[in-house]
Amino acid sequence: LNAVSACAARQGVPLKALSEAELKSHWPELRLDATLLRDFDERSDDKKGCSTHFVEESDEEKHIEYAALYEEGPAGHISPTNFLRAQLLLFTRLGGHYVHGVVERLSKDDDCWKVDLGAGKNIFAKKVLVATNAWTNFRPLLKHKLALTLTTQTAMRRRVRSSNIKIPAIIVRAGSNQFGSSASFLDACYFLPPVNYDNDDQWVKIGHGTYFERPLASEEEAIAWYQGYEAERADCYARCDLSALLQRLCGNLIIKDNDFTKPHTIPIKCVIPKTPSKRPYLAYFDQGLVACVGCNGYAAKSSDELGRLSALLLLHNNREPFDFGPNIPPDAFDPIFATPATAEDHDDRSRR
Repeated sequence: LNAVSACAARQGVPLKALSEAELKSHWPELRLDATLLRDFDERSDDKKGCSTHFVEESDEEKHIEYAALYEEGPAGHISPTNFLRAQLLLFTRLGGHYVHGVVERLSKDDDCWKVDLGAGKNIFAKKVLVATNAWTNFRPLLKHKLALTLTTQTAMRRRVRSSNIKIPAIIVRAGSNQFGSSASFLDACYFLPPVNYDNDDQWVKIGHGTYFERPLASEEEAIAWYQGYEAERADCYARCDLSALLQRLCGNLIIKDNDFTKPHTIPIKCVIPKTPSKRPYLAYFDQGLVACVGCNGYAAKSSDELGRLSALLLLHNNREPFDFGPNIPPDAFDPIFATPATAEDHDDRSRR
């Protein structure tokens, strides 16, 4: 919390520090007390149940005099579906053409790039932006494979009683482990307030930190994660514990499981590409070729700004270092390759 508060101060973002009593006063419907904010630790080793327990906070956390930081609007959450629809609408209104398909290969043809869509369909362009994220290494798009670690990620929607209660979007970091390196169940999670989707039902959404992540080594494994039976079995542990956490967080809003007239939970599966630097790769990879990949789980919320920077970089003459913004060094988003690039490759990049 102290690190977040310091970062907000540097960026001029107004935050309110709230005690546990103030949390209960603002949102009595939620159980935002110390037992939730502490380490929601490991499940039983036999993996058969959903039992969890809490442990006391570490000594380094005890000096924090507040339980939460609250940021008022326009902070909150967005609909990914509506967000993508709005981006495509703006793109087409500005003269862009959207082609639905799968790029099989990207190759240089004289001074143009050839985008192979399969079945004899090709698109030729002077400049290309590759934004394929988790799938980048699965196709011959770049000259070298990137250092990307792919992991699974599970989120879950749960149906709740219709309510006009105003609940904020919540991010919980539990325990003393640093985010992204924890071996305990709830190193972190996020929670979205009730949202109406395609009908009158309202659903809350919750996602976890790193505990349930599993590595994916190939395209086949990534597809199996989305479609396969074994992945479904492994994923049930995540959904079970996420459901238990939701029950603790907002049990008075949850629809009871003995109502079988409608489904209560909807699992959501994702694949997260992670980089060693924990920053995205955003750089020239060849003449007229820019890639923006490896967003470490922050692609959606950051997509507008990443798209803006990517477009400006693609238009940049590359004779001078690109200015990403105040206090950001020009090599902040340089790629790391899975295998070392040759001297010739470094010469090629320097000429661009």
